[in-house]
Amino acid sequence: MMATDAATASADAPATALRDKANTLRSAIAVQTSAAKATFAQQPSQRAHTADDNSAAAGARPIAGEPVIDMRSDSYTRPDPSIWAAVHTAAVAPEFPASNPKTLDDPETLRLEARVAALCGHEAALFTTSATLCNVIAQVVHCGRDGEVLVGSVNHTALFSDSEVLELPQTLLPLEPDGTIALDAVAAAVRGSGRNKSDPTPAATDVTKTKERKRTTAMLSVEDTHSRLAGLPLPLSYPRQARELADRLTVEGLDLRLHCDGARVWHAAAVHKVPLRDITAHYDSVSLCFCKALGAPMGAALVGSAEFIANARRVRRVYGGALWQSGYFAAMCSAGLDRRLHTLQEDHAKGALLAALIRGETPPARDEGVGSTPEAPASQCAASVADTGNSEEGSTHAAPRSQHSRASLPSGVTEVVWGGTNVVIVEVSSVEIRDAILKGLAERGVLAGFMCALGGRAAAPACVRLIPTANHSLEDVHWAGVLLRGLLEAMATEDAAT
Repeated sequence: MMATDAATASADAPATALRDKANTLRSAIAVQTSAAKATFAQQPSQRAHTADDNSAAAGARPIAGEPVIDMRSDSYTRPDPSIWAAVHTAAVAPEFPASNPKTLDDPETLRLEARVAALCGHEAALFTTSATLCNVIAQVVHCGRDGEVLVGSVNHTALFSDSEVLELPQTLLPLEPDGTIALDAVAAAVRGSGRNKSDPTPAATDVTKTKERKRTTAMLSVEDTHSRLAGLPLPLSYPRQARELADRLTVEGLDLRLHCDGARVWHAAAVHKVPLRDITAHYDSVSLCFCKALGAPMGAALVGSAEFIANARRVRRVYGGALWQSGYFAAMCSAGLDRRLHTLQEDHAKGALLAALIRGETPPARDEGVGSTPEAPASQCAASVADTGNSEEGSTHAAPRSQHSRASLPSGVTEVVWGGTNVVIVEVSSVEIRDAILKGLAERGVLAGFMCALGGRAAAPACVRLIPTANHSLEDVHWAGVLLRGLLEAMATEDAAT
């Protein structure tokens, strides 16, 4: 037994190390958020620009009385008036009427679920509070009692979903530079017979039992777009190729289910300029989020077959995810689809503009670089996705090279990464430089997020992240880009002087 425990601990070591780093990142984000709140608790007059402000040469506008430009995350996207107005006209009912607690009877929720299922090319959908809950439900339904999940080493579900609570182990596979998991590696990692199809989805008490049992691969989880790769969308051909692999394994008697963590998959469809179903229909299940780019205050959906969603609805209830009068939230999500789904390419254009300004380049044309080649969106970016495979992940593929000269980057900046959507990451050579950039931006009315390298795309010690959304005007984006470039140049000049 001691030998078995030691082997188990050794196998779990990489996952444990990644989760420890993720917890460190959570703590750092909490500290930064508190600092930002303290900065902006001051009166605007206390944050006015000084005469020697290094952004003055770039035509700095006074900050007094102006709103803060918050580009920390698309999670800060605010609902517009049309989304708030949807609440007042929503037709709602208890989701589980007392007469039949297994019946869904909320018209707004039913309408949203049917709409999302149709958009994704699936039979049914389930409305939930968050994409994280969607991913957990998908794991429980697909994997049953004995399932194991194959997942990219820095995918969101590997870092933040806490699957060990469900006793659903994960096998972490290296990511390719384009965000995919090599399908040869997936085939090699599949063990045993997969999930026994005759075994029903476990009851809630089953998922918390602790006993030794054989683990078999039951699910491949991919992320599209990839949050740790500057919002990079997966190649359009990848879902179809994954489907073909799963079908071949089924013929061989192996039952591998495909799940897409698609919180931002709307962006992938916009980049590739294809209907959403062209991406999502190949997966057995997909999670989608309404509260990021679409601007709803909360809400997500899980899509799949009618049988899968029926099981998912029960698992959601077991985990306390059912909502009373969910139609109020569903109505706002529907309004977000109406209002913002067709404007995502504008957000992508803002990302391209921001990246160009930070590099000191001429801004691209309005539609330049926004998914003009469906099969290879990364090659259209004005920034590289990676220069070489990350040695920690064992990748052997070279990534697209940057289309800009590194010589044009100020000292202390190693790369400006734009994945083709609305995410821009500035990689810097030290945490001290990152903190100085964040402080300088905050003092001038721009909030930026940051990332720590967790063994994925980000090879630099630290990264500053800016994400323009529908809440930001082109003026906001131009201001942030010119300001950050000015800060970087000033820091480089000071460094040279010392």
